[in-house]
Amino acid sequence: MNNIREYILCRDDIFYFMEKYLKIELREFQVDVLSKYWHLETGKPEDILGCRGCGLTTVSCIYALWRALFYPGSNIAFYAPRSWITRNIRDTFCYWYQLVQKNWDETQKLHVFELTRERYIKFDNKSYIHFTHTTEQMRGNPFDFIFYDSLYLSDDRADVLDLTVPGTKKSVILTTY
Repeated sequence: MNNIREYILCRDDIFYFMEKYLKIELREFQVDVLSKYWHLETGKPEDILGCRGCGLTTVSCIYALWRALFYPGSNIAFYAPRSWITRNIRDTFCYWYQLVQKNWDETQKLHVFELTRERYIKFDNKSYIHFTHTTEQMRGNPFDFIFYDSLYLSDDRADVLDLTVPGTKKSVILTTY
């Protein structure tokens, strides 16, 4: 297999990457959500509403994984107001990474990561994925993306957005009902 060709195919087409390495088929709603991620306006949070169990967290984790693997230096955060939600998001992210590892051609280099103090994942291509339930852990980080999951559970959601959105290129608020 041609390593450079495969890398470019995966980098340029998240759907190719998902089919080949994650073996997942998305529902139409999930495809629409991924499309929104590409067309986000800088500095303006996008609110995405879905029913519980529709796969918003899964799609967000897959998108973050794809960005981290194929766009070196990506700095992405997942914020949730409860630590157990943050752990669930981190575990979901790790599940998808392990699936990529399993399906990846052994002759190709796959960027590996190190789980650091369970708060962030550091890839060897200088991409970072942060998982947090406090704004203190986010201060001073210029994020490319922030995914706010279950923000409606936070008592200080306006403060969370005020403290984190200005330094972020793109942000998504995931709300389920």
